[in-house]
Amino acid sequence: MRGVVIPVIVIADVLYDRKGRRVGTYGFYVAASETNHESAQNRTADSPGGERGLDIDDFVRRRSTIERVKGALMLAYRLNAQQAFDLLVWRSQESNTKLHVLATSIEARFNDVDVPSQARLSLDRVILSAHEASRR
Repeated sequence: MRGVVIPVIVIADVLYDRKGRRVGTYGFYVAASETNHESAQNRTADSPGGERGLDIDDFVRRRSTIERVKGALMLAYRLNAQQAFDLLVWRSQESNTKLHVLATSIEARFNDVDVPSQARLSLDRVILSAHEASRR
């Protein structure tokens, strides 16, 4: 942002496209110090595309939404994390909608999804017995 370096701690992995090329990262990005975190929050610069720069908290909120939606897709469709992310990216590209906007819209409609009582009973059993598997 305007040439100012903000040190961050990155806990992430690399995203690859179908041809094996690196296309980005995903994970958690945390300001390395309070001073840097505060200065990152207080600076919002206009980017060339007209969007305001994101502070760390906004980035984490957006990423959290995407992760929750990925989790729902993983459960509903029995996908792994990468497949769920690929599905979101595909819908984002096909609908020409930013990924976090799409994820926010999907999350807002979770209550519209009818989960059959049998599915909830199965999940209840998993939740209520998970501690037993961890003791073995």
